[in-house]
Amino acid sequence: MKNLLLKRYIQALIVLLFFVANETFAQINALDYTLQKRRKAEKFESNHIKDHLFLSGAIGAEYLKNDNSSGLSNAIGPKASLYVGTWFTPVIGMRVGVEGAYLPTGNVSRIVSLGLDADYLMNISAFAAGYNPERLFDVIAIAGVNYHSSLKTGKIRHIPGANIGLQGKFNLSPLVDFFIEPKLSVYGDKIDYSTQWRQYNLAGSLMAGVTYKMVPDKQRASLSLFGKGAFEHLFISGGIGAQMLLSRRVVDMSVKNWLGPAARLSIGTWFNPVSGLRLSAEGGASKWIESNYGKSRYLKTVGGSLDYLLNLNSAFGGYNKERKFELIGVAGVDLVYGVKNGDKNIVPGIGAGLQGSLRLNRNLDLFIEPELTMYHKHLAGETSSRFDLLGNVYVGLTYNREESALRNNKGKFVKNSFFDNMFISLSGGGGVLVSNPMLSMSTVDRLSPMATVSVGKWFTPVSGLRLSGSMIGLSTLNKKKQLIHEAVAGGEVDYLLNLSSWLSGYYPERKFEISAFAGPSLMLRSQKIYPVVNAGLIGSWNITPSWALYLEPKIGWTPNRKGFNDALATYQMVFASASLGVSYRFVGYDKASYHAEFEKSDSRKFFVSLAGGFSSYFDTRLVRAGVKDQIGGIGRASLGRWYTPLSAWRVSVSGGAVPSYGTSQTTFGDLSLDYMMNLNTLFAGYKPRLFDVNAAAGVHAALSLNKGKFNVTPGISASLQGLFNITSGFGLYIEPQLVGYLGKFDGKRKVNPVSSVLLGINYKPKSPQGQRKNMSVDNPNFISLSIGSGAYAMSMVRSDYSAADKMMFDAEVSVGRWINSVNGLRLTFASSSTKVGGRYNIDKGFNLTMLGLRADYLLNLTQLISRDVDSRFNMSGIIGGGVAFPKGKAEGETTYNFTAGAQFSIKVLPYLDLYAEPRISVWGDKIDRQVSPAKFDADGRILIGASYRF
Repeated sequence: MKNLLLKRYIQALIVLLFFVANETFAQINALDYTLQKRRKAEKFESNHIKDHLFLSGAIGAEYLKNDNSSGLSNAIGPKASLYVGTWFTPVIGMRVGVEGAYLPTGNVSRIVSLGLDADYLMNISAFAAGYNPERLFDVIAIAGVNYHSSLKTGKIRHIPGANIGLQGKFNLSPLVDFFIEPKLSVYGDKIDYSTQWRQYNLAGSLMAGVTYKMVPDKQRASLSLFGKGAFEHLFISGGIGAQMLLSRRVVDMSVKNWLGPAARLSIGTWFNPVSGLRLSAEGGASKWIESNYGKSRYLKTVGGSLDYLLNLNSAFGGYNKERKFELIGVAGVDLVYGVKNGDKNIVPGIGAGLQGSLRLNRNLDLFIEPELTMYHKHLAGETSSRFDLLGNVYVGLTYNREESALRNNKGKFVKNSFFDNMFISLSGGGGVLVSNPMLSMSTVDRLSPMATVSVGKWFTPVSGLRLSGSMIGLSTLNKKKQLIHEAVAGGEVDYLLNLSSWLSGYYPERKFEISAFAGPSLMLRSQKIYPVVNAGLIGSWNITPSWALYLEPKIGWTPNRKGFNDALATYQMVFASASLGVSYRFVGYDKASYHAEFEKSDSRKFFVSLAGGFSSYFDTRLVRAGVKDQIGGIGRASLGRWYTPLSAWRVSVSGGAVPSYGTSQTTFGDLSLDYMMNLNTLFAGYKPRLFDVNAAAGVHAALSLNKGKFNVTPGISASLQGLFNITSGFGLYIEPQLVGYLGKFDGKRKVNPVSSVLLGINYKPKSPQGQRKNMSVDNPNFISLSIGSGAYAMSMVRSDYSAADKMMFDAEVSVGRWINSVNGLRLTFASSSTKVGGRYNIDKGFNLTMLGLRADYLLNLTQLISRDVDSRFNMSGIIGGGVAFPKGKAEGETTYNFTAGAQFSIKVLPYLDLYAEPRISVWGDKIDRQVSPAKFDADGRILIGASYRF
């Protein structure tokens, strides 16, 4: 039946050709051709081969014919090709290239064919009708030879062949052609691993593709319009896609099982419109089949590549910055770290690819890029093959750097003072430990909450520096591989690179920008300090020129193998986190005008403050037992001065006690020096306000006592003070503070974070306005009466005492005299009562009354600083000492008593003052018949009283 149809088709074709020939000959006069000369072969104006180069790529299908004796069916499958060639004359040309096909030859049998082709080209249209570069359609004859490698599971064969065909080419532009190409190929026998009776294989293919042609030199001269400089045309790109291992071990798998995920991040530059360089980090996974057992495995790769980029549009058609689509050739070297079935290798490779890039706007491109890389056989373990092929297809975005002329004309970077472009940010989020192998924790258990406070500065539109402090509730494993939650503190220094300003210029009105950062940090975990290297990105949404919301993904890695956990020693562990935060950026701080206004103010520059509050260790000790057993008391006296509207110094003396896990406590005294910054002034300029927020950072030196042992410990601190200014000279404040003591503050740990919350009063006397010669005081003598309450140290540590039992009650009577407006003396009789008892006593304690006679020296700080004898409000420092007499059950020993504090007084009448007097007192040991580890006892109290002057 088939033969009969073929014969009829041939007969019809012969009849058709007869009529066409008869009609043609009827129109031809032989005399018109007899004496004509043979037409001279045409040539190009330019004889340079490079002026007639072309590059073509095509996709289509190939049909492989099989006879019935092989037992295999005819195969049809996808095919792709890539050629480079040149035209020597308008008629004669040559091309060489590579092609590949995937051919299913049976239900389970599949072949991958890869080969090299060399073809002779003849432009039939130019031969018959002459050379015409404006011709819309050309027909080209093709004849050539090929050499193919046929891959089948576990096998490879090398087969020579030959081919003929035609190409119909549509000339779309001087640069681009579209073509359709049918072709017939003859391959040596057994390309499909079967024997044909004719001893060869026939195959037909139909391809469609695009050709890039070299345009004339005059059009390519526009290359000179390209901006100069190696970094003028930087770009950053990222893509995701699929990865596949092209091996004899995978050809019998379905195509969908070849594929795995892949991702790539790149940075590069164009040196000229034609040539560029790209550095990439990439990773992916694909399936493969184990040679010995036939089991499917995953090949995982991570590595880097360095690629040369060839812009084919610019090379063939000249530079045109308005071009919407560009085709880019890629070739380079790779180095990957491959993991397969427990086997790990670092393998070099060489690769090539083709990128199609579509320009979305002036800076952003969308691209698709297939590539093929050849590696040493160790990548996938093919013992019988010399190399492994890895194919990738990426789809992604490229961000191109703006031209310098545009980058430099978008806005002015304000730098009126050092504080311009400083920023403060606060963020919260979470992270997880990622390792190889993974820690044995559920997804929920892996989550670790975190909070970060940062301060930094942009020195230029592109470069900045950031200091950060973080607290992390780290979910990790201990040595017994048990889940634990640890309080982890960290301090970080980061270099900031604003990618948006770097690539597109500084634009203050930009709503969204991306910055990259990297830097070192120190992490405190389990009383050990570990170095960490961090890197990440910041995506900021600028709500206003000052306020921004941001998202910050980050990765931290430590070179210590057990830095993040105690169960698994590995370098392959990172802490991956993401935080959402808010940032405030300072722009427009007018230093000159603010300083001038500050100097014209009421000259209240000095300040004296007194505060008391609660303190505790800020680590896991805080939650091991009841919170009430972990909180102690603290008191602080400070002297400072605002020397600019923004900055102040402060010297403080503090003391207190910090319990530890309900079994011991640390008593300490501390001397600190702080730098303070008024954030209100920084944010909104200088002016007197009802409420101020001040940030402080300082250094400390502490003398601590724990279980009878003294330790001297340095420390660093940070705090935030909210100050309510009741008057221009008097205010109340609350100040949370965190101090990190770097030494054996508690007698054993190397690092002790101590937190406190202080409530206090702040007094700012007027600065002296000139020397006052008369320092005499009207009514210098006084009698005062005061009562108050406080806390006795040995009572505070009793967990079985009620709040009332821990209080002490005081009454004092004093008589004294002011020698002048600054200096005074007084003699005081005091009575103090409290309930006392050692922490481990089996009794319930007893009531103790302590009587004392003491002499005090008074220093009026208000008069010392302002010399204003008419001031109604005065603040005085107090220091004194005397003897104490205990009374109560089983009386203790008579001993010494020292006190220090401050008195805040207000003159309600010419002869009557009301005052508040916070103080700290130290008693000799055994006044309460208890032996103190500190060798002394102490208390803190606040007295309220009245003083009659005469």
